[in-house]
Amino acid sequence: MKYTEYILFALCLLLYGNTIQHGFVMDDLSVLTEHKHVQQGISGIVDIFKEDSFAAYLSKLGYSEQIITGGRYRPLSLAVFAVGVTLWGNNSLYFHLLNILLFAACTLVFYRLVRTLLPNQPLSALAAAVLFAVHPIHTEVVANIKSADELLAFLFGAIAVTIAIKPDFSIKNQIISGVLMLLALFSKEIAIVWVVLIPLFRFFLLQENIKKVATLSLCPLVAALLYIGVRSAVIAHPATGTMMQDPMNNPMINVQGQWLNTNATATDALDNIWRFKGENRPFTFAERTATVSYILLQYVKLMFVPYPLSHDYSPFHIRVKNWSDPMVLFSCALIVGLLVWSLWALFRKRKLAGWAGLWFILPLIPVCNLFFTVGTLLAERFLMMPSGGFCLLLGLGMGYLFQKNLHFTTVLGGLVALALSGLTILRNQAWKSNETLLETDMNHTPQSAHIYLSYGDLKVRAALAMKDSLAQATALRKTIPILEKGLSLHPLHYMAWHGIGIAHFTLKDYESAIKDYQIANVLFYTDLRTKQNLAASIRQQGQVFMRKGSNSQAIRYLEKAYQLSPDSTILPMLTQLKQQK
Repeated sequence: MKYTEYILFALCLLLYGNTIQHGFVMDDLSVLTEHKHVQQGISGIVDIFKEDSFAAYLSKLGYSEQIITGGRYRPLSLAVFAVGVTLWGNNSLYFHLLNILLFAACTLVFYRLVRTLLPNQPLSALAAAVLFAVHPIHTEVVANIKSADELLAFLFGAIAVTIAIKPDFSIKNQIISGVLMLLALFSKEIAIVWVVLIPLFRFFLLQENIKKVATLSLCPLVAALLYIGVRSAVIAHPATGTMMQDPMNNPMINVQGQWLNTNATATDALDNIWRFKGENRPFTFAERTATVSYILLQYVKLMFVPYPLSHDYSPFHIRVKNWSDPMVLFSCALIVGLLVWSLWALFRKRKLAGWAGLWFILPLIPVCNLFFTVGTLLAERFLMMPSGGFCLLLGLGMGYLFQKNLHFTTVLGGLVALALSGLTILRNQAWKSNETLLETDMNHTPQSAHIYLSYGDLKVRAALAMKDSLAQATALRKTIPILEKGLSLHPLHYMAWHGIGIAHFTLKDYESAIKDYQIANVLFYTDLRTKQNLAASIRQQGQVFMRKGSNSQAIRYLEKAYQLSPDSTILPMLTQLKQQK
């Protein structure tokens, strides 16, 4: 076992080396390439610690208030990105290399922690660490630069726990564990769970009295209180969140229905009165709890069967659930059973297994949308921390099998590790670019409105940049069905109606563009750009009627266009048409 750590380090490099040439993908924009303070490099670090982590990016989009429920305060990863920008600019290669090295460090720290927990079971510790390294569920946190926050929170938290659970816990080590815990919390809020796991370990596994447990767990607790204090001072109103009225940001909102023209006497597009017929409401308590129960089952499933994987599972890949669904009942029984077993095991001889079970369950509670909304229904990155408990549990199980049949268990474990490694390497390829990721996950989560709408927007932008008009038209015609699919899932998405309107307008399908912009105008009545584009579509259709000799319709359309967006060039056309009439 002398070279185990070198082998684990090399394994991580081998598994994720194919991400080095990848670009910036998805949320890398909001935390790195388009984040004002990060782009200032080291000089922006002070401002990074002084405000909500997304504030600098959202301000570029025109938002001046705290618009995400609860806010986000994860300054450490942003500070690391800022240092990177100073050292190598916006070179994605070095940022991807940084994530690989961070994951390798997490794997080694996890191995050290498990070796501390299992001093007499080196094979069990190795099995747990190898599973942790090869498990495909980690592909998002490694391949997506943004998820350095997850890696840092795990890394610093696991080191703090490794120090804090030692029987000979000195004052020096207490302080070090507290500092490390603070760094973990500044990386991501989920690290707060480590603060709970430490005293549980000392009380149940080291069997220390409550006074000693409280004393030796004090520094991590002080770190947590300090973080909460700083966070509260920075984010003044953490409960606000105007952005959370859209299911794209709040998956606990149910949207189903379609747009209908409510004007039965309409003779043309100008007479249409579009109204949304359906429902747009928050989940009821019963729906919320049932859906959360089902989601927790999906997390368990992904740990055991990490295929297919996707960067997005909502909305509306997973629809609202209710308690009449047998899978919801099964999920509830499974999760409650696992929790009860973990607590029972803490009081019995299987204390470490019980602690590992809690390590898996507890980090899922803050992100499952049960007590507050986190902005997404399910995310693979949320399994970074729970995966440690899962791998420890399986390592313990492997230890039992090693005692029964060492040769068979070793071969079986090797084959499983090889299969998972292959899945990891293959999944990494999807993260090469936004386009490859969206194209891949469109097949993996076919009911995700976010994927269709994001991919459609990407394709519209690419088509508009084409100089060849024929190629542009072909690309737009292929893109429109993608946007239509997304809008069939989420018919209240303003930007998608605006995007499909651009596509129809460019293809000179002005009647369809008018409809698109009319609906977009209903969704966002104060948006000047929508009114201007609607006016432009109506004007162009008016000119089509003008060329056809349909003067009455041409006049009607041009007058409406002028009413929406006064343009002096319309007046001569109206004068000419009225004279002819």
